[in-house]
Amino acid sequence: MGSLPEPAGVGVVGVGVRGQHSYEVWLAERSDCRVVAVAQQPIPSPVMLEGKDPAGCAREWASKLGAEFVDDWREVIARPDVHLISLMADPQTAPMVTEEATRCGKPILRDKHLAADLAGARQVLEDCEAAGLEMLVTYNVRYLAAVQQLLLQLRSGAIGRPLSVTFVYLVGGGPLAGFVGTREYAQRVGGGEMTCFGSYALDVILEIFPELPERVTASQGTLFYKDYAQAGLEDLSQATLRFPGGGVAHVLTGRTTTNPAPACYFHLDVMGEKGFLRALGPEPQHLCFADGVQAVPWEDAAAVRAMVEDFLVRLRLGLPSPIPARRGYDVLRIVKAAYLSHAQGRAVTLEEAEAAGL
Repeated sequence: MGSLPEPAGVGVVGVGVRGQHSYEVWLAERSDCRVVAVAQQPIPSPVMLEGKDPAGCAREWASKLGAEFVDDWREVIARPDVHLISLMADPQTAPMVTEEATRCGKPILRDKHLAADLAGARQVLEDCEAAGLEMLVTYNVRYLAAVQQLLLQLRSGAIGRPLSVTFVYLVGGGPLAGFVGTREYAQRVGGGEMTCFGSYALDVILEIFPELPERVTASQGTLFYKDYAQAGLEDLSQATLRFPGGGVAHVLTGRTTTNPAPACYFHLDVMGEKGFLRALGPEPQHLCFADGVQAVPWEDAAAVRAMVEDFLVRLRLGLPSPIPARRGYDVLRIVKAAYLSHAQGRAVTLEEAEAAGL
């Protein structure tokens, strides 16, 4: 590693797919990167594209970025002027693209999740590790200013060994424009809001506790959206994670019809042996210390920029990704364990979720 040129050529695979955010816009604004080629979603799905013409929206996106539209995504990956892949394909097809990218020796910026199921996620992890290539999984919540400061305080030993974490991460403001939950959407993404939003909270929790949870207990429901219920998707989920050594984490996440814009709300509490830390958002974020409260700006865009910057710097220095494929795999293991726990009404292990073929 450490050979990423300046400017680095970026190739985009997957455009206009519901739930996949085009992180190449953050690369395109940088002087050390240049988006050179854009390809449409592999195996286009009318459900995921919500009626958009896959080639048409990819051509339009390429034009906006000043890049070349390429009909075959494999050609984008193979191009010699492409050094970094922005993989925005849906989770079901992402493993196929990852396999090709690692074969061509291209690091990957990947929107969550690695895959729709654990078998696909294992393939992504194994392909990256076998090729020695880095992937950034875009759990950008950990880069929010209050969360960053909370993690710094923890690592400095300010509250001693963490014992308990509570992370509430809710998105409200009503339904997404144009979205209707379907069985195909559930299959291609892999789940509802525990999949989509719970992953951000779980990434932060795994930064706090050094080991994976021994067991997961979860309860989920569809309280706000009728189409979610028809598609078998949950819009609200809570999970309790028990870690080796006695640590406990609780996650409440979902999409509600409440909360006006800005729709995102988080509440992170960490209790340690010597005190507690609290981060609140979004307007403004607050970080609570024993000696008072500090307000910091929300700046979600700044968090994404910081995440992308961290990844690029590490690539050029030959350092590991800050959020590698291994973290994406571990987060998805916990998500799938939560689904299994709810279905069976009991605490389960990550190994049980894998054995269940989720």
